[in-house]
Amino acid sequence: LFKKSEVKQEYALMERMWYQQKKQYEIAKDQMQVIDRKCHDLKYQVAAMRHIENPAEREKNLKELEQSIRIYDSIVKTGNEILDTLLSEKSLICEARDITIHCVIDGKKLFFMDSIDIYALFGNAIDNAIECVEKFSEKEMRFIDICVAEKQHFLYIRFSNPIERAPEYEDDLPKTTKKNKQYHGIGLKSIRHIAEKYGGDISVSTEMNCFNLEVLLPVK
Repeated sequence: LFKKSEVKQEYALMERMWYQQKKQYEIAKDQMQVIDRKCHDLKYQVAAMRHIENPAEREKNLKELEQSIRIYDSIVKTGNEILDTLLSEKSLICEARDITIHCVIDGKKLFFMDSIDIYALFGNAIDNAIECVEKFSEKEMRFIDICVAEKQHFLYIRFSNPIERAPEYEDDLPKTTKKNKQYHGIGLKSIRHIAEKYGGDISVSTEMNCFNLEVLLPVK
């Protein structure tokens, strides 16, 4: 009876998280449209700068232009609009926290997945990775690797990031070290739930101080 109640609470938390992520996706999508418009205006800003004679004013405009270009550099194009929105949003967060994201992704391979499932799976995995790597002071340890590819009729998704120490496991998933254990352990359970929805599974491992989360889904 206690186990049933615990499972019910977990599903309620996952549903709440799903709703929050759906709202976050809509906000991020609107933000990306604003960024796209600003980047489109860059060429007009460059043309206008050619006619600025005051050096101080020209320098001020150059700095604003450089900031706009940095934002544009954070826009990710994978071939999947939902994933592009999420990765661009997370790239901006990582840039602000001095974290590097390496992506080798064919977003078109995600064609069979629902939009919110893509957003939730990648969002949870990247948030967990950010939380891990921002604990490191060394720049070379502050990175996240993401790979999406098709392998023998399976969609292979991998997230890798440095980790301070190998975690303890419970039910094949790392045990959370946070005080609010019920809530903070829900991210990986949500990822597993999404994988199972598509007839797939997830696996986690730690090798050479690197945490790996792998998702395998049959391509239908």
